[in-house]
Amino acid sequence: MPTLLTSRIDAVTVHRRGAIVARVAELPDTLEGALQIGPLPLDIDEGSVRVSIEAPGDLRATDLRVALLAPEPDEALAPARPEDLEAAGQEVARLRDAVEAIDRTRRRLRGVGTVVRPAGEPGAEPPPSPAEARIALLTLRDTSLRDADAKRRALAGELRAAERALADLRERERLRTSMRRTEPDELRKVVEVRLAGERGAGEAALRVEYRVDAARWAPTYALRLDRAMGGASLELRAMVAQRTGEDWDGVALSLSTASLQAWSELPELASVRIGRRQPKPPKSGWRPPPTGADLLFADHDRAREPVVDTTVTRAPEPSPIVAMDALEESPKLERFAMAQANAPHAPPPPTQAAPAPRGMPAAAPSAPMAFGAADELSDVLLEAEAAIMPQAKRSRGAGGAIAGALGALASSLARDEGGAATLGLEELDEASIDAAMLDYGRLRLPASKASNRGKLVLWSRRQLYVEQIEQLHLEVDLGAALAAVDAARSEVLSAPLPPGCAAPRESGFDYVYRASGRLDAPSDGVFHNLGLAARDGEARARFVVVPRESRDAFRFVELDNPLDAPLLDGPVDIFIGGDFLMTSAIEEVPEGGVVRLGLGVEQRLKVSRNARFSEKSSGLMGGKLDLLHTIEVELDNLLPRAAEVEVRERIPVLREQEDDIRVEEGSASPAWEEWEPDEQPELEGGRRWQVTVAPGEKRTLTASYAVRIASKHELVGGNRREA
Repeated sequence: MPTLLTSRIDAVTVHRRGAIVARVAELPDTLEGALQIGPLPLDIDEGSVRVSIEAPGDLRATDLRVALLAPEPDEALAPARPEDLEAAGQEVARLRDAVEAIDRTRRRLRGVGTVVRPAGEPGAEPPPSPAEARIALLTLRDTSLRDADAKRRALAGELRAAERALADLRERERLRTSMRRTEPDELRKVVEVRLAGERGAGEAALRVEYRVDAARWAPTYALRLDRAMGGASLELRAMVAQRTGEDWDGVALSLSTASLQAWSELPELASVRIGRRQPKPPKSGWRPPPTGADLLFADHDRAREPVVDTTVTRAPEPSPIVAMDALEESPKLERFAMAQANAPHAPPPPTQAAPAPRGMPAAAPSAPMAFGAADELSDVLLEAEAAIMPQAKRSRGAGGAIAGALGALASSLARDEGGAATLGLEELDEASIDAAMLDYGRLRLPASKASNRGKLVLWSRRQLYVEQIEQLHLEVDLGAALAAVDAARSEVLSAPLPPGCAAPRESGFDYVYRASGRLDAPSDGVFHNLGLAARDGEARARFVVVPRESRDAFRFVELDNPLDAPLLDGPVDIFIGGDFLMTSAIEEVPEGGVVRLGLGVEQRLKVSRNARFSEKSSGLMGGKLDLLHTIEVELDNLLPRAAEVEVRERIPVLREQEDDIRVEEGSASPAWEEWEPDEQPELEGGRRWQVTVAPGEKRTLTASYAVRIASKHELVGGNRREA
């Protein structure tokens, strides 16, 4: 009997879609028989299971298989007694009746109101209204309602406790009676390992890794700045959702941008050899199956043949018409014809018929037929063969030929035990044959009645599950169990990401982000915001002003990427001095890059802009006209700290074929510099000041330029360029 080890989830690596889960189990002191690790969810990919041993000595794994497991009920949970179930049900019913009675009383109390004052006779005084009695009635109603509400709250608490107790008793009873029947959501998998070798002294552990699909993640961040916006702490976070069927409690979590499965082809390098030509070595170790393998079953088929009585020589030989008449009398022949007529038009490839019995002509290969009707057709043909076999004993003519053909067709329609068509290895191409043969747990040898006997066939996952369920003697709705797994997987993979989040983009490089501590991620399909790591850095705050367009000063902060990995696209929550400011977005930043974030408008930095314009004649005989523009920007810093301010301006630029116009840049105080924005490199004529304004200081920036045109011309839209 295999030993089921107690295991825990130690580490999880979540990829773009799917995750790799690592479980660890302590090995017992005595290793006898097979060891099992489980229960595991049905969502695991059996081909991804890997086992490693962390133990002193030369322990090694010699066998590994994945099987189904029906979890047994907890022995410590005593089954519920019938009298306890009845008493708990009566208590729940009593409390529900009491709550309904209080609800009826509360509805009646709410309907109680003061009597409308009657109208008096015309011309007479209105009748008296007893105000004290009306107030006393309202007070009584309010007091009664408060008492009823208090009783209802108390009864509601007792009702919830009673319902929980009843549900607990019913669960105990269900677990006690579910030894033969397992619910779809209770079916699990288990990894069975066999070990060999000697174990040394010390602790020993068995580590199992497997893949699950119902998991995904998206990056998020949190930036914490101090009041002076000089120090910063960037926290890497992630939105993680999983519905794998097992909670990740206290695991070492890693997040990867790589895909779990990707197709890639290795280049085939041509070799250049000097010397005598040698035959080209085979590309793989695959060899086609040997010819003549069907002859191995000749004795088996001969033993199954009916004995033909050759001593009776004077019996009249039946004509082919008599044989056909006897065949038509078979009660199932009509169903055989109907099933053959209703067979699908896309049958599987035809199979080679079994060898005909000795003394009978070889039957032609049977027509291809759908596997959906194979069981019934096989039974029909076997009965038909038995019906005409007495006549076949007396004849070697048409009756024997028909019997041989029916027997061959029935043999060709035999299926494997899984109940579905299987794929023979000989039908695979050479490129995929090696990968198929490595999956030894899915290879089966068909029965002797099968058409593809003597050849390994590749069973489907469903066929393997059915085989294991039959071995466990369970009554399980396998379709419902697999449908529940598919629904959980699609629920997570197709669920929309939280607002602002984006899935990791595919790029030429993949990275792994590891959490600094152990985290929890329940299997509920909901995105949970988990903190991975935090790094401190130095922030550089600055203000950007474009006074030509707006008088607002926009705050920006820059900091070097403090992580040893790139920052992916994702939202970032910004805090200043512990107070939440806003949510912004980080675009992909490489390792060692600079993070730039906008923090909105700073109201304590005042900006004003004034422009002056004048015209002056110049040139020989006054043939030119100078359009003089002066710009004056005033900055008023009301912040308690110095402000690094960038003031952006622009001067006019000339287009092609405007040779009669000149733009002369004047003086600027302080000096400005040419500026070309990264986001709009085609912008020309940009200028900017970069100044530091002390707290409480007012600073004025001035600049001028002139546009010279012919005195007889005028600029389109007016000679004044500044508002």
